Amino acid sequence: MNRGRSIFVFALLLCGIAFGDMTLTRGAVTHSIVIPNDSTPVDLNAAKELQHYCECIGLGYLPINRVREFSGNALPIYVGWSDMAKEITKLSPEEMALDESVICVTSDGRAVFAGHPTRGALYAVYRFLEKYCDIRWWSGNEETTHLV
Repeated sequence: MNRGRSIFVFALLLCGIAFGDMTLTRGAVTHSIVIPNDSTPVDLNAAKELQHYCECIGLGYLPINRVREFSGNALPIYVGWSDMAKEITKLSPEEMALDESVICVTSDGRAVFAGHPTRGALYAVYRFLEKYCDIRWWSGNEETTHLV
């Protein structure tokens, strides 16, 4: 199967920051970012970037929890390769090429941002932020964000 540079698996993805039954809305914490218990520094960085830019565009603070700390009171946005991420995507990190990432959203509102263990989760988060949140990075210290 030719995957190209990046793979994007979308169950239901709409733009504006709404996908499937998962809608991120200003001021309402309905989701939580969930990272693997054994998360890598890349997973944590990707989660922090997603959290930061969701705040920047007016969606509020999304808490970051490890799988063991996640209470289930909010819909999860999995960043990195947790067992649930593998179950949702039907993929494993070993199947991913070095520059591949995956964004998967289920009809019940769970989401996965993952990819090759080296930088895949970060690539998935940045791709999502660029394509669906209209965030642009012009240089290391210049960016454009828009409030939703």
